[in-house]
Amino acid sequence: MAAQPAQKRRRPARRPNPWNPMGPLMVGLCFGLAYVVTGRLLEDRLGGLVPLGRRFSSKPVPGLTLESLRMRYGAERVNLLGPSPQLLPEPEPIDAAVLPAPELFVDPEPVDRSALPVPELFPQPEAVDSSVLPAPEIVESPELPLVDPLQDLPPWPRPLPQPPSSSATVGAPPPVWR
Repeated sequence: MAAQPAQKRRRPARRPNPWNPMGPLMVGLCFGLAYVVTGRLLEDRLGGLVPLGRRFSSKPVPGLTLESLRMRYGAERVNLLGPSPQLLPEPEPIDAAVLPAPELFVDPEPVDRSALPVPELFPQPEAVDSSVLPAPEIVESPELPLVDPLQDLPPWPRPLPQPPSSSATVGAPPPVWR
């Protein structure tokens, strides 16, 4: 068997390596260089190479300053937190032998349950004297005739006949529906 010619044995085309670090390195280098140059321009390290214009002067803050308040009301310092708390004198130690022993367990006095009032769950209704209440009065309403509220109104006017619209043609065949 003969060796195949070199033309028929081709290698497949190589794809570029997606993990090639040259692209990100170049982008990072450009960003770093731009950052350094911008910082030096803003800090005025390049001397008079790039004129940045006048700088703004600081303006005073509106309102009263601390110095003007001190001149108006006096220069002595005032404690804004208030007076310091006075320390209480420590109590004298008391000898435990002098104090009486406290009673830890005290028996309660017995209670007589028959002397306690018993609440009524369902109180009895009070008797009402019928002579106090007035007798109910029966009032008869007079018979009123039924009246039609629309009786005295004139009849509704009939609508006037409207001429046909200008777009309507007389004798034209109906439109063809497809």
